[in-house]
Amino acid sequence: MWQYYLEIFKLSPDPYGRLVEVEPLKPIHTQLISETDLHYATYTPKEPGMYSVLLETRDMANNSKIARRLFLYDNVSRVEIDKTNEHKIYISSATSVSGYLWQAFPDVITVVWSGHFVNKIHRENKLLNEVLPYPIQFAEVEADGILSSRKYVFNGLDDQEGMRSISQITNFNGIVRFEVYLDVKNSLNLPNDTWKAVSPLAENFTFQESLFDVTKLKVWVRAYDVMGNSAYDFAELKMDGTPPVLGTPDFKTNIQNGTYKYCSRGHTNLVR
Repeated sequence: MWQYYLEIFKLSPDPYGRLVEVEPLKPIHTQLISETDLHYATYTPKEPGMYSVLLETRDMANNSKIARRLFLYDNVSRVEIDKTNEHKIYISSATSVSGYLWQAFPDVITVVWSGHFVNKIHRENKLLNEVLPYPIQFAEVEADGILSSRKYVFNGLDDQEGMRSISQITNFNGIVRFEVYLDVKNSLNLPNDTWKAVSPLAENFTFQESLFDVTKLKVWVRAYDVMGNSAYDFAELKMDGTPPVLGTPDFKTNIQNGTYKYCSRGHTNLVR
């Protein structure tokens, strides 16, 4: 090799949400590196985003190939919790009339947290979406007879490996991993025991446990973004599978010693 030419682009979503080099001939950073240079190229972006790096290798005969790699830069975002009622965390297997706080049957517990956790920067900028191929440049010039004019990423040298490849990263609102924990001790602090990963990724989870001797518990949920930032929250549940107990009913007439024989009222003491 003779030299290397480095270009860095900030990707933006197209109308369909797919990331692409919107201005493929206007990199935000370039660097020419000779074959004898022993230093690696370094660059720190000015803002969070998804970036592509095009590296062109050239020999003395001006033969060249271009490879592309992707990277996500983010030094400011975090996982946030949406406390609105629309995106609350709750036990969906509990009764709705109790505000999802009470459940009679303790063998199946389902927790739901749709939209409760979010990385706003990753979601709003679509940073985890699919990345389109680098747009081929100067194809019309080469078609006019000027050989080796096209600028394109060589077949097989696009980013198909690692955690951030050209494929979309599965996520919910910028969250790429959820963990859950069924806390029968109703702990005040975040448990240190082993949590269960939610796989495949979803915003709900069902526990199937025999909890007939438990009257109160918590279900903890922890969310991670692709950078490793996390946040957690919990939903509480009270359980009572015992049937109601009725007291002895009595009968009283509404009018004592009156002529209305069919007026009466019933009364029952409800113990539970």
